Amino acid sequence: MRVTAARLSTQPEQIDEWPVPVIDIAPLTWENHSDRAKVVAALSAAVLSHGIFAVVGHGIPDDVMQWALLSTKVALQEGGSADIEGWAELLPQPSVVVPPGFVPAYSQNYGRFGTDGPKEPPESIHKYTVYPPSWDFDPSVRKSRRNVWPDTAAGEALREPLETYFDEAQRVSHVLHGALSEAVGQPMELISKMLMPHTEGLMRAMCYHPAHPTMAGHKDFGTTTLLLADAPGLEFQPRGREDWVAAAAPQGALLVIIGEFFELWTQGVWRATPHRVAGAGDQGRCSLVFCSNQGIHYPEDGSPVNRTIRPLPAFGDEEAWGGLETSRTLGGAARHSIEWPAFFNDAMAAVRSKVATEEIAAARHNAAGA
Repeated sequence: MRVTAARLSTQPEQIDEWPVPVIDIAPLTWENHSDRAKVVAALSAAVLSHGIFAVVGHGIPDDVMQWALLSTKVALQEGGSADIEGWAELLPQPSVVVPPGFVPAYSQNYGRFGTDGPKEPPESIHKYTVYPPSWDFDPSVRKSRRNVWPDTAAGEALREPLETYFDEAQRVSHVLHGALSEAVGQPMELISKMLMPHTEGLMRAMCYHPAHPTMAGHKDFGTTTLLLADAPGLEFQPRGREDWVAAAAPQGALLVIIGEFFELWTQGVWRATPHRVAGAGDQGRCSLVFCSNQGIHYPEDGSPVNRTIRPLPAFGDEEAWGGLETSRTLGGAARHSIEWPAFFNDAMAAVRSKVATEEIAAARHNAAGA
């Protein structure tokens, strides 16, 4: 049964001029629509000018978005179902890079360690990671990559809305990928062919605790990130600038952030967009973050297939491009190509190592002061 409580506002309702391009992608959902080329051109211009844009006309029903956001808030807000029922103990965490299921606040710091700046406070965010629901019934997918849900009424109340929204976000992701592929002069099937079998996303439902520091500036792995939130807070860094700009969008729009794959494919013509969440306010902030192509397909037997992400020939002299900048966590060296998902696994291993180093240093400091 769907939650029927008060509607959640996803962004400020009245803004005369939006700080990011707003694009109606409805023509992309129709085969051979006469306006498809115009939408593709608009997407290309938005990526070049901002690296982030909002899409309307995506076809996700408003009640599905509201249902997923409100269910996330009920479960993951501070003092919500996850805290009351002790989900951290109910859901054992498998030893995988990004485990499915509930991750309590302060136990992950991926945004924090993705930056080269000063150390940031730990992320005060309850998270719930969802892999493709179809994997739950696919014997070829490793069990540790299948979704886990609390065997409680609250767990079931979260599962249905998140699975419903996941399928809708995956559909929109595929639609956008076809158009973005055309925008870089490639066939619509570019991404699915280059990344097979890693063609699906993963989603993180997140609730930021009220009045706490949130997520540090970082760039996203993968192709695109689709974001829906119930409150402001997201900021992005425009190309060639060091300041941060609030990324507001119309009610019901999805914000789309360009990731590092496109920066590699275009040799920096398209740039992965630095972004952060600057503050959750007194009421907190909940969001649904759909990370396209980060649903890494692990077979039940063996290791995942690696795919090489390298510049497309259409984008000129590879030697003239400085390469994809990586954080100090990864050694700071520029990359002209990466192996996916090996690059992701190496990055997460480096994060875990850095976290462990900090924990050891903190323990020694506390012991010395005792």
